[in-house]
Amino acid sequence: MLSFTGTTHWEKLMFEFNNPQVRAIAETVHNEVHSSSVAIWLMKGEDLHVICLIDGLIGREAGRILPPKYTIGHMVFDMNKTLVIDDTLSHPLVGKTGAVEDMGIMAYIGTPFHLNEVAVGGISALHHHARRWDEADVNAVEAGAHSMSQLALDASREIGGA
Repeated sequence: MLSFTGTTHWEKLMFEFNNPQVRAIAETVHNEVHSSSVAIWLMKGEDLHVICLIDGLIGREAGRILPPKYTIGHMVFDMNKTLVIDDTLSHPLVGKTGAVEDMGIMAYIGTPFHLNEVAVGGISALHHHARRWDEADVNAVEAGAHSMSQLALDASREIGGA
């Protein structure tokens, strides 16, 4: 867990939706991977809180707080590693989930970002058709997560937590 005193510190770290620095990271990833959408999110409890979304979610209008049944990001968070799926429909881990069936995510790259070596959120590139992600795509998403880790550390220092 995070080594903060009290719960308010972590909640202060929650970036406002479409924070300009977060949005710049999402736009960079989106431009490099040419995905249908890019989402940057934080985990709070069991829910994924979207803090930036480029080009909307794939299959339906959704709020900024998503329960696990509509996300693949919660798996990225739980595994604490990059997950790359070229064809979600045929993937045994996600093929029958709400992320695929309800949200229409057909291809996915996600990787966590960290604060003090603890996963706190992630960045996801989503596509509305199955596609082959290449090494450059994965590297771009991971670079975005690295930038988010640094941004989270800087924000934590500003409010006196790291």
